[in-house]
Amino acid sequence: MALLHVLVLAVTLADVGRRGLASRAELERQAVLQEARQLAAAVRHGVLARDLGQLTEQVDVLRSAGHLRYAMVLDTQGRVLAHTAPVLAGQYVVDDFSRSQLQRRDALRPFVAQEADELLDVWAPVWHGSSLAGWVRIGHDLQRHALDPWTVLRQGWWYGLLTVAAGLLLAAGIARNLGRDLGRLQALLRRVRQGHLDERIAVTRQDELGELMEGVNRTLQRLQADEAELRRTGATLARERAYLRAVLGSMRQGVLALDADGRVQLCNATLLRLLGLSGGPAAWQGVPLARLLQASALPASAWRDDERAAAAPAASGSEPPSVQTAMGGEPPVAGADGRLLARDRVPLVDDDGRPQGTLWLVRDVTDELLAQERLRWQALHDPLTRLPNRLLLGDRLQRAMARARRSQELLAVCMLDLDDFKRVNDVLGHEAGDGLLVRVAERLRGCIRAEDTVARLGGDEFVLLLGGLGGAAELERALTRVCETVARPMTLPQGEALVHASIGVTLYPVNDSDADTLLRHADQALYQAKQQGGNRYVMFDLEFSQRTQAEQRLRERLRVALEADELVLHYQPRVRLADGRLVGAEALVRWPQGDGTLWTPDRFIPLIEQDALIELLGEWAVRTVLRQQHAWRQQGCAVPVAVNIAARHFLRADFVARLQLLLAAAPDVPAGLLEIELVESAALDNLDQAARTIEQLRALGISVAIDDFGMGYASLGYLRRLPVDKVKIDRSFVMRMLDDADDRQVVQAIIGLAHTFGRTVVAEGVEHDGLARALRQMGCDEAQGYGVARPMPMADWPGWVERWRAAPPPWEAPAAVSAGAAPS
Repeated sequence: MALLHVLVLAVTLADVGRRGLASRAELERQAVLQEARQLAAAVRHGVLARDLGQLTEQVDVLRSAGHLRYAMVLDTQGRVLAHTAPVLAGQYVVDDFSRSQLQRRDALRPFVAQEADELLDVWAPVWHGSSLAGWVRIGHDLQRHALDPWTVLRQGWWYGLLTVAAGLLLAAGIARNLGRDLGRLQALLRRVRQGHLDERIAVTRQDELGELMEGVNRTLQRLQADEAELRRTGATLARERAYLRAVLGSMRQGVLALDADGRVQLCNATLLRLLGLSGGPAAWQGVPLARLLQASALPASAWRDDERAAAAPAASGSEPPSVQTAMGGEPPVAGADGRLLARDRVPLVDDDGRPQGTLWLVRDVTDELLAQERLRWQALHDPLTRLPNRLLLGDRLQRAMARARRSQELLAVCMLDLDDFKRVNDVLGHEAGDGLLVRVAERLRGCIRAEDTVARLGGDEFVLLLGGLGGAAELERALTRVCETVARPMTLPQGEALVHASIGVTLYPVNDSDADTLLRHADQALYQAKQQGGNRYVMFDLEFSQRTQAEQRLRERLRVALEADELVLHYQPRVRLADGRLVGAEALVRWPQGDGTLWTPDRFIPLIEQDALIELLGEWAVRTVLRQQHAWRQQGCAVPVAVNIAARHFLRADFVARLQLLLAAAPDVPAGLLEIELVESAALDNLDQAARTIEQLRALGISVAIDDFGMGYASLGYLRRLPVDKVKIDRSFVMRMLDDADDRQVVQAIIGLAHTFGRTVVAEGVEHDGLARALRQMGCDEAQGYGVARPMPMADWPGWVERWRAAPPPWEAPAAVSAGAAPS
């Protein structure tokens, strides 16, 4: 019985050990399968994204696990993406057994591929939807604890009887304890399989089973953390998908993403609307691009190259095209409703540069192209007359010159200006002026050939390009037709207008110059036509052009001299004829030359009368006179000094305001020491404006004189309307009045007319005493000329004033001596 009990005890112990080992092996197998399942779920995103760093981190977590021989992550081709032995990463499994396992597509969950005495080889598939993305492989070392009942008998048969009872009790206790713990562990695993990853087992043992329990708890803890991370990742992906749907839905561009096989991955409603497709974006997911294009409203030829590009992406390993070279290279195509669509293609590549698909951006560019066309048209045309502007004219002129060279025919470049346009603006208003320009443009277009060009440079200036001319007769007929067409009366809403055209013409290649020079020569010929009275055409004259250029160079020299303060003033005194008293002077500008000569105003003033330079010269003269008056007052020889002001300067709206600034700069010089002389013709240009300006000057204490009176269109009404203080008779009448009765009558009439309106009369050109005596007898008030004194520099003025005041007037000296009386 003892032996039997011992044998029973040994068998019992062996059976209990065997069951325990079997249970432990099963637990180890389930733990390894669970660990493989957990690792497969953890590495899914890294396998899809080929994030080797993340995969390595996930595998490294298992490196410290007990009895782990290896853990690896494989792609479907057998390439090791991550391994607990880093040196094996990137290699391929080549053994037949592993290659056969890679071909399995029926494994939906982890399975034991092989189980040897010392190794448990577990494989777990990594699925992405219905596609196999890779494998997880774990090798676990198994420890076998075999019990031999015969060995037990041999070790202690002699005390078997003594230990049978204790053995039976001990065996029963061990079996019960082990069975209870194993039962708890199995119950835990059942709960885990039901999804309760938060369950844990209380570890009450310090043996291998206790270690297994602790390992199960750690595994469950990692699974719970991974599940929480997966939930967070899923929530993040859901939010990102929601954001993506919102962004795509709000975009005004159509978006189409294709995979590497040319199938639709995503699109938005804008794309469907532009392509004329029905249904929602979800209905087109997975559809090949060819089928999408067939269902769209695009023509059959549209996107043919695009379809081929999507169906045949670049070979793996090739350099991906850049976004800059891929976008914007496709011409617009007509989409739904005839709108023009532009398509931009962006290749999608992974981190290794391998093609993953294509992203298309489709936008409606109809309005953009129309706006560009409008801007281009506006940049090349005059908005009022819709004629080509200067920019387009330059291009047309270059082409016309090229045609003329090839055909050996004449090209006429004609600069046209309207003679009476300013009068139309002043009388009928600027709106009428704009209407007149539009009508003139229509007439010019109507009287030239279709191949000719009419352009507007600005204002009332037009340019005509008349090509293919056979000779001068044909050109003359064309220009005569243009002049007659423009000269016909025009009926505008504001009234009837009548204008004429002045035309300057130059011929190419007779005038073999560049385009800018041809236009400049035509403009010079136009200026000559204006000088001849207008309403005519004038051919370009080289001699006239050279003279014009010389005058321009002279104007530039004068500008430089004025800025450098090289000009000087000479002063010619003005005296009262009744008693010879000095009553004023006239400032006359002189321009010193390099050879020591002085140029008088008649050498350069006519060149700048219509130039802004005349205004600068006038202000310089006033400023210089005021500065000189300050010195003369200190010397006791200050008298009113007259400054000649040009018409352009005098009729400026701010003339009086600017004059006040000059006076304010010389506060110690009374305004009464400054006089303004105005040419008669200047006032005639705008009588009302001139009258207002004169009143303002007189209010400041500045007297105003009309210079060269009698040379214009002086009349009774003229003097009546202009509140001037003095009238200066032109020297041409005065100098001849003793020899010419008509001139004497003119002088007498001017004196009488001026006295009628209370104006002081000044005679210019009094060259000798006989003229002075005759003028005094005729009632003239004041005299100025060589008979009194020549114009003198400012340094000579004080000495002359002193000598003049000490001696009697020369025209009175003989009479005073003969009469024996002192001069008055």
